[in-house]
Amino acid sequence: MPLNLNEDFTYLLETLDLLKLYHDIGIYDAVTRNIFDVTAEDLYELQLIGLDCVAPISINYSVAEYRREYPNRVTDDTDMYDDNYIQLSGSPEMREYYRLCRLYEYREGIEPETNPYVIAADHYYRDVLASTRSYFGAGFDDDRYTQMLLIETSPECEYDMTEIIELIHDMLAYYAEQLPKLERDIKLGRFTFLPGLPA
Repeated sequence: MPLNLNEDFTYLLETLDLLKLYHDIGIYDAVTRNIFDVTAEDLYELQLIGLDCVAPISINYSVAEYRREYPNRVTDDTDMYDDNYIQLSGSPEMREYYRLCRLYEYREGIEPETNPYVIAADHYYRDVLASTRSYFGAGFDDDRYTQMLLIETSPECEYDMTEIIELIHDMLAYYAEQLPKLERDIKLGRFTFLPGLPA
């Protein structure tokens, strides 16, 4: 098979860009620990490993597996196709952020739709998603209180795995950065007896 230097060079540049991203977000060692000589042929494998390493909590499903695992989340009118793949990504900070949002709503007597912390997170999510160019489904695992980001990819669609990794990283970083502000607001706000909620 003849060597295509332009294609190899493009893959090599994409691989280097991906490795720089991993270095910048702090997962370089976790991704490359079993790869000693990185070549352009490693791009796809590096993307898959990065997708697993970018979030502290990461689960992969086919849509069929996801339907079996969470039958109440996927109804017949849900736009999910069995040959697609689901990536669930989350972090302890994301879970705590939305747990505290529930406490804040209870204290203030408001719904999630008017909670400024939920609104701010939704706006940030939309901004991050709007900056992507490739085609994939993105959302959350639950309509009301989210614990995981949900990414749906289709083998038939063009999508950039690096964009997905950046989206997951940026969203989880947002929750980690904003959590102290929400904690401070909960502690410094007016006193009220808060219900015991699960972690």
